[in-house]
Amino acid sequence: MGAARFAIIRAMAETFTQRFQVRFDECAADGTARASTLLRYVIETAFGHSAAEGYPLSWYEGQGLFWLVRRARLDLATPVPYGQGVDVTTRVLGFRRIWARRQNDIRDAGGALRGEATMDWIFTDRAGMPARVLREMEDAFPGLTRTLDLVRLDLPDPPADAPTVGFRVPAHQVDPRGHLNSAAYLDLFEDALAEMGVDPQERPAGYELEYLRAVAPGENVGRALWSRGQGWAMVVTGAAGPVARARREPGRGSQSQ
Repeated sequence: MGAARFAIIRAMAETFTQRFQVRFDECAADGTARASTLLRYVIETAFGHSAAEGYPLSWYEGQGLFWLVRRARLDLATPVPYGQGVDVTTRVLGFRRIWARRQNDIRDAGGALRGEATMDWIFTDRAGMPARVLREMEDAFPGLTRTLDLVRLDLPDPPADAPTVGFRVPAHQVDPRGHLNSAAYLDLFEDALAEMGVDPQERPAGYELEYLRAVAPGENVGRALWSRGQGWAMVVTGAAGPVARARREPGRGSQSQ
């Protein structure tokens, strides 16, 4: 990660803000940040918030407990160009037994809102099985709701004529938990859109992703993409069934849940 990559702006129990600067290799051909870049910033900020509250990654490794992304909703309002400073502010909205929800704002250095993200995180053990959120973690964020509604990404099965492309999960897209990184699915989605002649950098745009099962490097999966209304949908499937689902809608305004 490296200290030169970002600087912590402020930290307290309710919110945490972390600053990033959009790098050259994080941009598409138009010189603006990819959606996956901004999703990575949001995920990194959640890690930073956890560490500031006394739970760094080393603590999770020692306990054999981990947070994994179950669902992501990313609403992008305007393009973010190369070199732009970006402040991501995260706040925990609540907990519910084995999962938690975070709301995130993405603003440029001048304070203008560039996007929002709602993230559902599931708490797991070392084997990837759901685990009860520790009471001490809930107590670190007092006054939060315990009655969140679980939101599913409701997508039909791909139509019979939807093209399916197979690929082998590359090692360079695997994160420290040993599986395909959450943001890599967004890259996969946007690669598929580009192949269909859709500009993934068009803003505003909204994405939803639901992660069903982790996949390891070298695993063979298939990606089906099809148009749905004014947007697009994608399902990634492995030998054991669906791995992830996603959809993209153009011109979607920022909406928090």
